[in-house]
Amino acid sequence: MSRLLLVAAVAIVVLAAGVVSGAGAEWDV
Repeated sequence: MSRLLLVAAVAIVVLAAGVVSGAGAEWDV
């Protein structure tokens, strides 16, 4: 169970980082 939570947390962090970087690239124009 703890492994599942860890994987979910990592996935959320990666997705959040991708969204933030993507939004920053779009809005930085």
